[in-house]
Amino acid sequence: MSQSTASRIIVGDTSTIASGTAVAFNECSLVGQRTNLMHMGHRGTRQRASCRMRTATDKSGGNISGFLSVAEIDWFLPRAIGTTGASPWIPGETIAEWYAWVDKVAAIYQYSKQRISSFELSGQESQYLNWNFACVGELETTFGSSWPAVVPDCGTAFLLSDCTLTYNSTAYKMQSFRLSVDNQLDPNQYENAITPTRFESQGLAVQLQVTCALRSDTIALYDAALAGAEASLAVSDGTTTYSFNFGNLKYMAGGPTVPATGRINMPLTFEAFRKANTGSTTADNQLHVVKS
Repeated sequence: MSQSTASRIIVGDTSTIASGTAVAFNECSLVGQRTNLMHMGHRGTRQRASCRMRTATDKSGGNISGFLSVAEIDWFLPRAIGTTGASPWIPGETIAEWYAWVDKVAAIYQYSKQRISSFELSGQESQYLNWNFACVGELETTFGSSWPAVVPDCGTAFLLSDCTLTYNSTAYKMQSFRLSVDNQLDPNQYENAITPTRFESQGLAVQLQVTCALRSDTIALYDAALAGAEASLAVSDGTTTYSFNFGNLKYMAGGPTVPATGRINMPLTFEAFRKANTGSTTADNQLHVVKS
């Protein structure tokens, strides 16, 4: 069996691996991220001396991606937007920290106090939906204990064919989409330490990119009015649905291109905003997610 096939991931809210959640993933690039400084001074030769090197920064981060099941989505999604508990999930003001353990076969590594700096959910015709979580956190350490008897949820997966895009109360056909949520974390608050412990959010950016064929039933999406409208993207596995609702979704860029042959497609970019002059109730939010 190949090394990648034998790899495993567990994520958890505490440093106790046995109480964590196993994840069936496609790729994981979590690694230690260390910066070493080198300056040996002039020594009468162009050859570099092996002295006066210091480690200046030491943290960890990377991506976790996969075709997630309901159990895995329920673990990642609230933490990805800074909230807890059951849906509806509304973005909070701080992003929670958590732990990850990655069995890389030759060794098991623990990644302490990770935060999800951004995530993407994407889909295309006849394909699974892919989730990708970009993480940043504190130290990578070698984990000395054995792997617990925790296995990924079986569940099912999500397809584009079960998704629905609704803009201004009208449902639209789409060929592909990419929803990106950026928590705009500042990962470089080192202060007088080599490992950062504060990862403050500077804002929230929510962008939806969709590609549709240009037809009479989709043309209203192209160059939609600047006022924007309520919108939603619903993704489903046929049983469970997650509705990503946007208080105000505005068209920002993109349009139809005529190819040599085939469909006239229009890749469009939208950005989500909170409704103007409102509070932060569920319907007003820049983003709120409902599981049903």
